Amino acid sequence: MVKTLPKVIYYATKIFVKSVCKSILEEIESSREAARIRYNKENQFENVANNNLKQMSLSEAMRILNVEKLNEEEATKQYKRLFQANKMAQNGSFYLLSKIVRAKERIDAELRKLHHPLCDDLSILIFVKYWFWLIPSSSILHSLFRSVNLGRRIQSEKNKERLLPSLKNGRKDFNDPVLVQK
Repeated sequence: MVKTLPKVIYYATKIFVKSVCKSILEEIESSREAARIRYNKENQFENVANNNLKQMSLSEAMRILNVEKLNEEEATKQYKRLFQANKMAQNGSFYLLSKIVRAKERIDAELRKLHHPLCDDLSILIFVKYWFWLIPSSSILHSLFRSVNLGRRIQSEKNKERLLPSLKNGRKDFNDPVLVQK
């Protein structure tokens, strides 16, 4: 129970931090999109030539490239296949080529958002480490982790003391009951 509780807390915190990172990134992206839309509405007469600023939706991009899940390798494979099939040299359509390229760019942008450096394991460990020391309510968890580490240290010291007499006598027989750990 004592050994699994820190693991449960670690993984729960890891999931929580990843979801917080993802939601923060989505909020930032949505606020940027809202600002872009507001800017375009204010300057719509100036941007008459730039009517195609609207980005493709992720579902549309996945339908164009015939990808069911966000997978970089599968998307790249489908992109290359469709691009080769619709080349301009083979009397392909420029419209289809631009749709294929935009779909690939949209999927790549989504994959970059998913693999953002703020959501990696190192940042989670740093967040958890400082969370334990900065937030007073986490002192219980902090003391729990300290006691688990102290218990591990004490157990390793006991193992050293138990193994030490046989090692001092020069015996290195691994069938010796003193050396065999159960």
